Amino acid sequence: QDMLADAHATLPPAEAARHLFAGLNPHFGELVRPGDVVVGRLDFGSDANSKSLVTVLRAAGIGAIIARSFGHLFYKHCLNAGLPALVIEESPAILAGDRLRVDVEAHVVANKSSGDRY
Repeated sequence: QDMLADAHATLPPAEAARHLFAGLNPHFGELVRPGDVVVGRLDFGSDANSKSLVTVLRAAGIGAIIARSFGHLFYKHCLNAGLPALVIEESPAILAGDRLRVDVEAHVVANKSSGDRY
């Protein structure tokens, strides 16, 4: 529900993308830009209709997702869709608005705002 309300899950992906995370931040869909990174905590995506949610995240232009852990099916759907999903134990240290550089191949995230590397 926090990621995409059931009422919006049946919309075309580009339209549903405008409603992503509306339960947490009603303006997220307006503010997200291509290449933005979503940062989560434990079991990210574990309670979601993960296949359609991944399609909507891609439609929104999300470049990667970082979390301490992922729901198994959500993680699998991310991989199948080519959406990088990185397990980073320190994800709670990343704050909204931090500028991140994600190196998927090296599995390294550099926080350009704080100088930290994960």
